[in-house]
Amino acid sequence: MGIRSFLGIIATLALALLSACPQQPAGSTGSPAGTNPARPVSAPRSLNLVCDPLLVSLLEQLEPQLGPGLKGYELEAVERGALLERISAGERFEGVDAFLIADAECRSALVGAGLVSEATLRSFAGDRLALISKPDESWRAPSLFDIYRLRFKWLAIGAEETATGHYAAQALVSDGVMPRVEERLSRPPSAEAIIAELLDGQAQLAIVPRSRILGREDLRIVLLLDSELHMDFVYQAAAASGLEDDPSVMALLTGLAENEEIQALIAGYGFDDRREALGLNVAPGQDGDQNSF
Repeated sequence: MGIRSFLGIIATLALALLSACPQQPAGSTGSPAGTNPARPVSAPRSLNLVCDPLLVSLLEQLEPQLGPGLKGYELEAVERGALLERISAGERFEGVDAFLIADAECRSALVGAGLVSEATLRSFAGDRLALISKPDESWRAPSLFDIYRLRFKWLAIGAEETATGHYAAQALVSDGVMPRVEERLSRPPSAEAIIAELLDGQAQLAIVPRSRILGREDLRIVLLLDSELHMDFVYQAAAASGLEDDPSVMALLTGLAENEEIQALIAGYGFDDRREALGLNVAPGQDGDQNSF
């Protein structure tokens, strides 16, 4: 057989093999059969957030600091009582991307109703309750229990439907002073309303979160309440159910809870940072991680 005939046979076989192989369109980068194609990267987007009213000012301050992973957010402030009612009524919160809450009952209700992805829950801040008065008044109390001796007419603590009133009532009960002062309690519908009552003279003393009054010269802290008197005052955030893989939602959650610069800002606004809120800043040998979630 001549060399030309032999090369012709080789070329014919190569062409046959090539035509037998499956072909992809020009420029295609498809995945091999049986695998999913790579998921496209989502562009940062604006989020719709349901949050406790105590967090509105903080979130507005932090928005420019949260980086390029998300494109801002819209806030819907909802008191804890209203949120629990809406969950109980079966509302699905269509269009909400994440929830930011102030107490464990709201967390349990959201998880139980399947409204949030429990795996995405992040604790990112905490708060302390403060007994306050006007700066020119001389109220003194070595403990919360001792306030019953003070001759005030009204103590404003907020409605149970608010986070402020919820925790303040627990503290009064835990310290044993509730029966002695309950007829002198005022229950305004928000932390802002509590402060307004105090400044207007309708109440002589009030209990509010420390974060609401830090740096104000028109208010004075009489007593910082012992945090052991009420359940942990911890703020948490969670992605709405089904959005645990959403890059913008997770940028918000991880930014709030894990970004050290954001955590420093949170502390600067009068809140406890995450470590303080979860009791992680404790002396060696103490179990400070028991409440981390």
